[in-house]
Amino acid sequence: MMRTRLDRVAWAAIACLLMALAIIMARGDQLGAQVISATPASGSNDVSARPALSFTFSEAMNPAEIESRLRIEPPLSATLRAVGRAVFVDLAAPLLPNTQYTVTLKAGAKSQRGRVQLRDFSLAFRTRSPQVLYLAPASGTPNLFAANPDGSSIRQLTSEAFGVFDFAISPDGNKIAYSVTRNADGIRDIWLMNTAGGGRQRIVTCDDQACQYPTWSADGSRMAFERRSMITGTVGRTPGAARIWQYDVNTKELAPLSGDSQQLGALPRFAPAGNALAFYDSVASVIVIVDTQTGAQQTLPSLLGDTGEWSPDGAQLIFPDLISGEMGDYSQIFRADLARGVITPFITLSTSADISASWSPLGNAVAFSRQDRAAPVPTGSFGPIGPQIWVAQADGTRARQITREAEFSFGGLAWSPDGQWIAAVRINLLTPDARPEVWLAKADGSAQRRIAQDATLPAWLP
Repeated sequence: MMRTRLDRVAWAAIACLLMALAIIMARGDQLGAQVISATPASGSNDVSARPALSFTFSEAMNPAEIESRLRIEPPLSATLRAVGRAVFVDLAAPLLPNTQYTVTLKAGAKSQRGRVQLRDFSLAFRTRSPQVLYLAPASGTPNLFAANPDGSSIRQLTSEAFGVFDFAISPDGNKIAYSVTRNADGIRDIWLMNTAGGGRQRIVTCDDQACQYPTWSADGSRMAFERRSMITGTVGRTPGAARIWQYDVNTKELAPLSGDSQQLGALPRFAPAGNALAFYDSVASVIVIVDTQTGAQQTLPSLLGDTGEWSPDGAQLIFPDLISGEMGDYSQIFRADLARGVITPFITLSTSADISASWSPLGNAVAFSRQDRAAPVPTGSFGPIGPQIWVAQADGTRARQITREAEFSFGGLAWSPDGQWIAAVRINLLTPDARPEVWLAKADGSAQRRIAQDATLPAWLP
């Protein structure tokens, strides 16, 4: 059968396509698997101490191939996880502030298709110095402020007419979720902005409700918060029972935590690692730990209504609870080992009242407020000796007092990302209607300083 001219043209086109495909495949083998983008961008000079460090490849990679070839300078251990063509680097601890870092992926890693990364890839960036965020004025309409640890460079981030109720900083330190009081009735919505105060957007509208206490998932993809319907009473409108809802940052979808919009729960707190979320069930008087991926739950009995504080690895929770003694009921701090299902006192039980615990981001220490109930009442004080700041090792040993001002109360403790400083709310017990102040102290008790007056709720912007 004779081929027509059209057949010859078609076969020639196919041959050209096959040749081009062969060239492309050969060229692909020459190039190998490549990093096509990275976060943060190389050369960045304002990177958080908890960056979302990731690499996107030209094709899906095997994390085990990359892990042995990852170099971080200054050295820091990390684990890897892959999502499609992206490889995320989960750091074991926060980065040092104001420090130059270099991250290198050495050549040799194989993709899932067997292609090899032929060349080293490096990026360099510098971390920023941390700042302290707080709400002020505590005695009026509070808005969100940021300041350097020495109290300089104060910036007002919000200007809400009815104030900001509370806030939460994203794990990568680049966004702030905050609860805005919309009107005099106490209705509150959840808003989102960048850490410079820009890019504001309302992400959760809560008509006739108070939405508050936002908390971020470890990967920054979800947010949980407390939602309370407003109840009209004889003295005005007040928030009713709390329920936990979730917001998906990527899809912008809202849903009750358990799929049941009537399940009660308050004060949600995501673990810094993993998928666990803790909240308080006031009906059962328990802290509920739920795995947001599988739905599995654990409960911890507690009467005080405080959800507690997570360890940096998400494996333990410390929380205050009431115990009875010769001097009546008082609070002590307990530790829940979630893997073993065991609850033990964090430190040796005593007659002191221990509250307001905060776990160091480095995982090596816990700060807490301790009130010595047996100490004499300071002259002129309106109450007993104020709770002082104490610090103990992560295993509960070597507890030491770092403030000694009986006429002042210290609470609301928050560690700096590098574990060097503790922020606290300090109130004078000798002054009627005293206004709270935000103070800093190093973990050894030195260099105490006030950074904000008439202020509360300190947190660190890494």
